[in-house]
Amino acid sequence: MRGPADSVEAIKALREAAPGLSLLSAVQLARSAESVRRSA
Repeated sequence: MRGPADSVEAIKALREAAPGLSLLSAVQLARSAESVRRSA
């Protein structure tokens, strides 16, 4: 997957990969990942 880790597409992919993950948890995880990616 290309693009920001906190994009709608990324969050959808994350939830498909981990079906038990809540939307809130997926968004928080994606935002954290994007923050780490930007600081690297």
